Amino acid sequence: MKRGHDYPGLLISFEGGEGSGKSTQIKLLQEYLSQQGYVISRGRCSGGTPIGERIREILQNPKIEDLNERTELLLFIGSRAESVAKIVLPTLKSGGICLHDRFRESSIAYQGHGRELSFHERVREGYIKMAQEEPDRIKVIPFQKDKIGEMQNQIRKAVDQYIAHFQLRDKLIRANP
Repeated sequence: MKRGHDYPGLLISFEGGEGSGKSTQIKLLQEYLSQQGYVISRGRCSGGTPIGERIREILQNPKIEDLNERTELLLFIGSRAESVAKIVLPTLKSGGICLHDRFRESSIAYQGHGRELSFHERVREGYIKMAQEEPDRIKVIPFQKDKIGEMQNQIRKAVDQYIAHFQLRDKLIRANP
């Protein structure tokens, strides 16, 4: 399992469509991890920082019609860059855990996969494709309103496994420089 960075902290992004429970699960996981003594920060795409929130206002403004696809993508990337600089990197460098409401996977899923499919099918297919490509890093947890507690347990279990893996990895690296 590879993190993609050498900092002691973890970045965990929650991906999914509107209304799939990302914010709820982030809040629950934040409470759970905080009770265990972890330092937690939260971010979101788009938004999460003062500049990110301004970008979000542009993206969600109903008066802005016919926003070019590339412009939209670059706005999302700009918002994410702000989040990385102001929230994610400081958390990772300090050894904390950053819980992020969407990250790069959303951009790939929304803009990159399955153009002939309907919007929601395209997003779902994009997430599944990424999970198949990186099964150690991306967990797909199906959303079912009647099984919200089970979903919460699956998320906790996956996060506990990630934390344990990286704590063991870091101990081994320190023991054998």
